[in-house]
Amino acid sequence: KDGVMSVSWHPSGTLLATGDRDGKLTVWHPKSGAKVCQRTLNGWVSAVQWSPDGKYLASGCHDGTATLWNAKTIRSVKEFSHGETVHAICWSTDSKKLCVGGYNVSVGNAPIKVWDIEIRKCIAKMVHDLHDVYSLAWQPGEHRHDHLASTSCAGKTLKVWRVKYGDCRHTFEHDDYVSDVAWSPDGDRIATASHDWRICVWGFYSGALLIEMFHDHWATCVTWSNHGYLIASGSADMSMKVW
Repeated sequence: KDGVMSVSWHPSGTLLATGDRDGKLTVWHPKSGAKVCQRTLNGWVSAVQWSPDGKYLASGCHDGTATLWNAKTIRSVKEFSHGETVHAICWSTDSKKLCVGGYNVSVGNAPIKVWDIEIRKCIAKMVHDLHDVYSLAWQPGEHRHDHLASTSCAGKTLKVWRVKYGDCRHTFEHDDYVSDVAWSPDGDRIATASHDWRICVWGFYSGALLIEMFHDHWATCVTWSNHGYLIASGSADMSMKVW
């Protein structure tokens, strides 16, 4: 009945979840198009994502909450109070932690919160340049520490956080808004899309800018291929490019 804000495939590929501006969280059969179930929330459902192990579905809502759902029954298991509008969510690769990002109403508020699913408590809080957080991505692959990348709607930076300590390991700068972020499959590089028309690839360990690629207008989204050799990006120049 209104705009779809987020979509997520179940790891098995047998289910599809959507969140919309009508306040509906819906799970679908992708082959038949039939609804498996639907839940009504108290605001726009801006983010949905299945856990990597397929046991949970998480949703973020404009009423300032993130909800954990049982993947089989789609019944609420836990509601996390974010405090302000939720714009983005992402899971750790082991499905044990859920990160929630959103509106930053004041200097004292932390727009990034990490929740431990087992103990159901917030274990880390981060502030991204006092701006709203619209994009989150957890580092894949085998690494000594969990790292999380975040971008904001008004900031010109990508930040990489050490989740265990809640501190910033890297800050990567663009000349305009950073609209999207994606890790390489091995977790060693990060790609960003920005309103400065650039797609940039950054080295995680070195913190160096490795590659620049250009669109003819705002770069709005970016993703890696599963083998890590290709990057696809979309732009306000009405093109999708593969690099």
